[in-house]
Amino acid sequence: MKKKINPLILFGSSVAMLTGCGQPIDSFEQVSLLYGTEIGMDAKIEGESHLTQVAYEEFSSMVEDKKNFIIVSHSTTNFCSCWAAFHENILAPYIKKHRLLVYFVDYQDIVGKDSYGLKVLPNHETIGIYKEGALLYQHNNSDVESDWVTKYDVFSEWMDARLSHPQAFYINKDMLDEKYKGGREFTIYFDRSTCPDCAFLDANGLPAYFNSRKGCDPLFVLDCDVVGIRLLQGEDGKTYGPSNSDSASDYQKQAYAQWSEFKSEYGLAYEEDNPAGWDSGYVPTIYHVNPDGTKKKGDVIDASGVFFNDAMDKSGKVTATYYTAARLEEDCMQYLRESDVAKKTLENAQLDGTLSRREAFKDVHNAILNALLDWCIAN
Repeated sequence: MKKKINPLILFGSSVAMLTGCGQPIDSFEQVSLLYGTEIGMDAKIEGESHLTQVAYEEFSSMVEDKKNFIIVSHSTTNFCSCWAAFHENILAPYIKKHRLLVYFVDYQDIVGKDSYGLKVLPNHETIGIYKEGALLYQHNNSDVESDWVTKYDVFSEWMDARLSHPQAFYINKDMLDEKYKGGREFTIYFDRSTCPDCAFLDANGLPAYFNSRKGCDPLFVLDCDVVGIRLLQGEDGKTYGPSNSDSASDYQKQAYAQWSEFKSEYGLAYEEDNPAGWDSGYVPTIYHVNPDGTKKKGDVIDASGVFFNDAMDKSGKVTATYYTAARLEEDCMQYLRESDVAKKTLENAQLDGTLSRREAFKDVHNAILNALLDWCIAN
């Protein structure tokens, strides 16, 4: 069993103690990060670049939701002059190399509140690494002349010993469109940050897959809960979600039309020449795409899966599913036909009716997910 390290001990220790001094580096328990990001990685390194600021409430929610994450406590108004050198020469280059999603909470926002074990300093930065909502490691740059602060290889060694780097990366719509224009195959996960089905996949099937398989090709992730895809920015400055109900506002109806158009354009919705889609389109959806430079749906989608949108009655009998016998014959299901998955079709399947819908489908969907990702990204 890997030895867990007391974060309070780590806080005051020297770099030699942190990375060695009788304890091999590979004896540290590594925290697996599910998602990194490619958004903003090409930006100039300056200020707080390559960090994602979150309010204290978001930090607290990540802890309460028992997530794995990296966070930096940093004051935007009162910081040491060493911050620029540390950020520009050490921290940001490391983030860029591994395309990490690193959050920061402003000192002014967290001071005096529950810091969940993170040692916050008024004019220095503390990096905390959380596993399942619990602080596992932390260190700060108060010793401005230390190797951890001034030498990239020492900082990198400290971080590498404690992290399992992500293999799935957020991209935005413009970046996705560029991939469709290119000639390289890719795998895209259409996600929504507020979708319970996506959250269930993010907490179950995806971490289990990536923890058991290293060195995969990247899985790219598009959060559709953004303005321009599922959300609409009104002229009043407010953000509107989609609705086509009779009582919906004009902005909500416009958002509904925008979201529907997106699902059709990118193949989430079923059409006669787009069998990979399901009904009007759902997330979470994962597609493997062999782009032809023009199309975003149809035969460029050569592997597909839609997860946790199936329905069952009170007895556990499946009443609606993406995994039908007819769809199994489509080209996008070749991976499933050739797999050793026991239940390749779920029409009229009998599941455990005592479980919640997602729990009832979890095992069968995870088996399909593993087959899909093995076909798409495993090396």
